[in-house]
Amino acid sequence: MKKIAASFEAFTVYKNKLYAALYSFNAIICLDLISEELTVVSYLDEEDVLGKRLIGDMCILDNYLFLVPMTANAIYKIDLDTNDLSSISLDIGRAESYTGYLSESKFLSVHQCDGRLFLFPATYPAIVEVNTNSNEIIYHDAWVKDIAGKGRKEENAFFRKTLKVGGCVYAPICSMNAMLIFDMEKKKHNIIEIDKGQEGFSGVCFDGENYWFSPRTGNSVIKWNDNSGKIERIKYSYDKSYLPSNIIYFNGYVWVLPLNGRSIFRVNIEDNHTQ
Repeated sequence: MKKIAASFEAFTVYKNKLYAALYSFNAIICLDLISEELTVVSYLDEEDVLGKRLIGDMCILDNYLFLVPMTANAIYKIDLDTNDLSSISLDIGRAESYTGYLSESKFLSVHQCDGRLFLFPATYPAIVEVNTNSNEIIYHDAWVKDIAGKGRKEENAFFRKTLKVGGCVYAPICSMNAMLIFDMEKKKHNIIEIDKGQEGFSGVCFDGENYWFSPRTGNSVIKWNDNSGKIERIKYSYDKSYLPSNIIYFNGYVWVLPLNGRSIFRVNIEDNHTQ
């Protein structure tokens, strides 16, 4: 039997099982982290069999696996007891009316609040709220006018990776050095300028005192204290093919994870030393 190398970008862990959407073709898989057994949970029947990067993110709520579309054309919902698959339609027409929208780059981030899902867009022109009981969708787009056309002109994406803190989501902006804060309970937003630059951000994490941003362009991680306003730029050596993606905090270090590149690097939060 021929072996096929598989990779994934969107995944989540639930009850000692890792669920993932394969990157290069249409399949949702499950790896039992105890027995190491690998199974296929579902195929997305409404999507191309060889569809690439179909899912941008996923989460589990009430024993359902929710799949957030990147290149896919709908939100998908899998019952983990039966593996039954259903879809929730998106208003694609409202997206196509926005000139920066790319159908292959819809959403990359999802968060939960009070039994509802909030999908944060890459280029879809709204934060999408989903009632997981009724499948009703509400589109929050008041923030779009505050971002669209005001940052780096060649950048289509609004956000990449986001961070939930309490009932709020912190969404670093790709086209400018700023961050949108969206209150999922009050359904209100605020945009904070970090500095005047337009390198943009890919991801954000919090170490308990400072926020850290991975760059969308350039070669500096930004460390920002929201109380004092102090900003530090931590430069790292890289080649032009290296494109940072997410950034996470763990045990005294901030880890920068690449979208393209062969290495992961970390920053000591005390002395800003990189390695």
